[in-house]
Amino acid sequence: MALNKNKSSLSRRGFLSVAGASLALAGAGRFSLRTAHAGTGFSLAVLHINDMHSRVDEISRFNSNCSPSDAEESNCFGGAARLATAIRQHRAEHEEQGRPVLTLDAGDQSQGTLYYTTYGGRAEVQMMNAIGFDAMGIGNHEFNRGPENLARMIDEADFPVVSGNIKVAAGSALADKITPYVVLERNGEQIGILGITTPDTVFLSSPGEDVTFQDEIEHLREGVAELQGMGITKILVLSHVGFGRDQQIAAEVDGVSAIIGGHSHTLMSNTQEGAVEYATLVESPSGRAVPIVQAFAFSRYLGNLTLEFAEDGTVISATGDTVLLDATFAPAEDIEALIAPLRAPIEEMTRRPVAELAADIDGSRETCRAQECEMGNTVTDAMLAEVAHQGIQIALTNGGGLRASILGPVLSRDIFTKSLAPG
Repeated sequence: MALNKNKSSLSRRGFLSVAGASLALAGAGRFSLRTAHAGTGFSLAVLHINDMHSRVDEISRFNSNCSPSDAEESNCFGGAARLATAIRQHRAEHEEQGRPVLTLDAGDQSQGTLYYTTYGGRAEVQMMNAIGFDAMGIGNHEFNRGPENLARMIDEADFPVVSGNIKVAAGSALADKITPYVVLERNGEQIGILGITTPDTVFLSSPGEDVTFQDEIEHLREGVAELQGMGITKILVLSHVGFGRDQQIAAEVDGVSAIIGGHSHTLMSNTQEGAVEYATLVESPSGRAVPIVQAFAFSRYLGNLTLEFAEDGTVISATGDTVLLDATFAPAEDIEALIAPLRAPIEEMTRRPVAELAADIDGSRETCRAQECEMGNTVTDAMLAEVAHQGIQIALTNGGGLRASILGPVLSRDIFTKSLAPG
């Protein structure tokens, strides 16, 4: 199987050849990429998440609040405490093998639960500080409360917040807050990290008049050249522009070693049926194979990527997969201790029951943005009931406003969460 003429993504089922690289599926669904380039012996692990969307607490199979019954039956996923355990375990495994680790977040920590509504992003940053992230990209939802709130989030972060195509006017609350790139050293090697944020943020969120967005490809060409001018060849892109755009970037921007993505909530896995294979490879203009990875959303998965480099920054070997954060990872006690005082006032406010359901209401993104769904029917029935006295017989609702499922019994917090869930 060969790369097609427009340099789209490649399948990895079986064996293929691209840019002088051999690629095959390894054991347990993991992929293995090897090229003919001479290596430097430098291997780097990248643990990555994206689009956590304020999932400080563990989640259900519907990516919303996990019910007490599901928790008792160990049917919950993710959450900051479980994520901490998974990161720490994988970090230790890599370090035991003498391999340095980067822990990265591709953006959209903000928006989705009452933790963000109540604390404006400070709770999420507190979790990241405690876990020990090395860098975070900026997602469009980081602007949901405007530049001033994002500036406060950045001030509380113990790690750089990176996005180079965001341009901030002098005098803005964000002036000098956002890092265009960061250079991190591991085992004597320098790794450059370029961040990009979707220009669609202008209409997806509230960046304000003092914030503009440069075209991502234009910016990355400039950023790669600047890093290469400093002698840095190992260059990662921390991207919040979506899987499709990431593939275009890999095909059009030379010098990128790998792309750690977000925004599109793409499930990449070598074991989950229907998932996009982890990683997708795209041929760069100079013929190198560029791995693109993403780890779905809502803290359900952790990406675990290992890269080996040639002197010019080419990835000559890559292995990895996403890791499902299920009950096999016990929540970290120190993180739970941080969450408890943040959770208490939220639970007090939202524990009031408001309704009983005869059956669960499916409002999942996958269903409601593709076809008729139960949540859409529920919402439009409610709209018609509200205006019945006016003789209105038809109601329409936007699928993008149907953001999560509801399970019974319904509490106040469920109503808040469904209206605040990310799009």
